[in-house]
Amino acid sequence: MVVSLSRRGEVEPFHAMDILAEANRLKATGIPVVSMAVGQPSDPAPVGVREAAALALKHGRIGYTDALGLAELRKAIAAHYGEHYGIDVAPARIAVTTGS
Repeated sequence: MVVSLSRRGEVEPFHAMDILAEANRLKATGIPVVSMAVGQPSDPAPVGVREAAALALKHGRIGYTDALGLAELRKAIAAHYGEHYGIDVAPARIAVTTGS
């Protein structure tokens, strides 16, 4: 029987998190830093988004959706493309993701 050793240790670390940690360390010392690491926004989410999230939590609407996103949202995105760009996109061709 041949035993193979794991090669996980050869995988490079996720350096973006190290850069983010260093930016946060510098900020804590009072050095002004504009962090562009890992898509970290410098401003909080818009008020309307935070209010909608609070309402969703209050009404228990937090949970998994369809794999491609809520059908109503996908239809709205398709309509937006039609209204703003003159492009006809079927909602079935739209996927809503976390961006990860």
